Amino acid sequence: MEGKNNFFIKENSIVLYNGIDTDKFRKNEIDKKNIYSQYQLDKVEFVLGYVGRFVEEKDVANLLYAVELINFEKVNFKLFLIGDGPCKNELI
Repeated sequence: MEGKNNFFIKENSIVLYNGIDTDKFRKNEIDKKNIYSQYQLDKVEFVLGYVGRFVEEKDVANLLYAVELINFEKVNFKLFLIGDGPCKNELI
């Protein structure tokens, strides 16, 4: 049994493919230009983003504190917060 992996038996395994159509999320140049234009991203140095639930355990408040520090340094950036949750109104 030398060289054989005892933790993985190929015959007893199946592959579960991603249930999401990833082609929907592939960016193309037209979409990219539209998004850059809509949010004026060509005028910023970098983009920060958060995608998730707005709940205490995610500590989004700490992210916002860090953003304040970056803003204090006069860095040209955009912040996107995407999600929902019970803390959303407190944070935004």
